[in-house]
Formats: sequence, structure tokens, C-alpha cells
Amino acid sequence: TIESLKAQTYKRVEHIIIDGLSEDNTAKLAGTSLGEGDIFVSEKDSGIYDALNRGIGLATGDIIGILHADDVYFDMTVLEQVARDFDESPNTDIVYGNVVYVKPHDAEKVARIYRSIHFKPWMLYFGFMPAHTAMFVRRRVFDVAGKYNADFASAGDFEFLVRINRDHQFSVRFIDKYLVKMMLGGASTSGLSSFWRTTVEIRKALQMHSLPAVTTLIIFRLPIKYLAMKFHQVMFGRNIMRGEKG
Repeated sequence: TIESLKAQTYKRVEHIIIDGLSEDNTAKLAGTSLGEGDIFVSEKDSGIYDALNRGIGLATGDIIGILHADDVYFDMTVLEQVARDFDESPNTDIVYGNVVYVKPHDAEKVARIYRSIHFKPWMLYFGFMPAHTAMFVRRRVFDVAGKYNADFASAGDFEFLVRINRDHQFSVRFIDKYLVKMMLGGASTSGLSSFWRTTVEIRKALQMHSLPAVTTLIIFRLPIKYLAMKFHQVMFGRNIMRGEKG
């Protein structure tokens, strides 16, 4: 993940790593890989969204992106493309794109494709959302709308999107590019138990904002998402790693 960031052609980047007192080699790797001005924090937290909030609180840049452990940027020009989109559209608050899910320990092996081109805000009612890790947000969005709700274990990003869609008017721009290779096996992709936990939390997020929350409809997002991702894999999978547009 660190190497992916360091390889980016866009260099005006502040790299902040928030580690929850892990007992593996994270601290050693960070110590030998980070550069001047980068930040590494290892301390106890209460979950993913608490950690993300700490990182956001330390950030001084105008645009904030989140790259989870073991995930990598799709290619070396991702941040350059995103920065250019923000520069060309100064009023844009959020830019998001597509994600390629890859096999564990093999970032070149496509497992699924998550394209957000058809996303509309009403789809939130059914538990659908753009890929969070392929989303870049101006810090003023967090200043106005608040950070992530740390009471959630796996759907804090969903609740955040529901909140800013319902309570605020931010300018959002989709770019039809693959931005991140996301490793399977994380908190949101580790099987039926994670799917059910996220389903319960999605329902909770909708209810918090007085929106329709029908469990059956939320559950049906699984077969729909699976079929859509498999369709995109068949249609575009062979070309993606060659750099061809999907």
C-alpha cells in the first residue's frame, strides 16, 4: 500500500497511517518506508471509523482519500487524475470512480469489478453505494457534515453518504476510471457474516435519518451486486489490467 502511494506521479501528498496497535510488522515497515512529513500513529482505537476520524483530524490537505491496508491504487496516475478533476471543477466536493477487487496476495488477478457509473442517490435506500475507497472528499465536507460515526463497525461509510445526501447539498462528480485495486478478505468482503452485519447496520443508518429501511430489499442487494460485478468482470475483466477503458 505504501509503495503504491509512493509510486504516484502526483507528489503533493501527505501520507498518514493510523494503526490500531497491531502486533505484526506494520510499525517496522512504516518506519522504513515513510518520508519526511509523513505521519505514523499506532494507538488503541475503537474500530475502523474511529481510526479514519483520527487520520482526518491530522490531515492538513485540501482533499482526503482513504486507502485501506493491502489495497493499492490502480496505476501510478490515479492521484494525478483525481487532482486534475478537482482543479478543473473547483466547486466539486466529492470525486469517485470504480474499483477492481483482486485476489489476496495477487493484485493482478481480477476477482470482481465494481463500477459506480449507474449509481443514483435513491439507490441508498436499497443499500447500494459507490465504492468508498475510490472516493476523494474535500476536507470542507467533513467540516460541514461531520466525520464518520464510530458506532458503526462496517457501514459507517454508508451512513456518512446517507447523511450528506439527506442533510447537505454537495457537488459530486463521477469519473469512469478504475482508481483502486481492493484486496478481497477485508471487513466488508469476508463472507456472509460480514454481509449480514453490514445489512443490519445499513438498516440502522437509514432509520437514523428517518428513511425507508426494508430489510428484505436491503438483503436483495447481494445477488444484484454479485450478478452486476460478474457481468462487468466478463465484459471488461480481460482488458482492465492492460489499461484499456472498461
